[in-house]
Amino acid sequence: MITNEEQLEQARDCIRQMERILESLQGGVLPQSRQWYKLMAEGPEEEIKRLRTDVDDYLARKERAKPTVRANTRQGKRS
Repeated sequence: MITNEEQLEQARDCIRQMERILESLQGGVLPQSRQWYKLMAEGPEEEIKRLRTDVDDYLARKERAKPTVRANTRQGKRS
């Protein structure tokens, strides 16, 4: 679970690294063997999904924690 901005950036960095790994596998392993690619890509794909879920959860919690701004109106009184 991500609890601060530093962890958020670390998670995003990790996602980028996992995406580079997948790109490498697509270029090197996939042309040779679809089965090996699927086997080798499974871990990075699962990690990317987990990290994206963590990022989304953190951003949703952060958004909910923002104070809401209400219009300064006086009910029942006219100028």
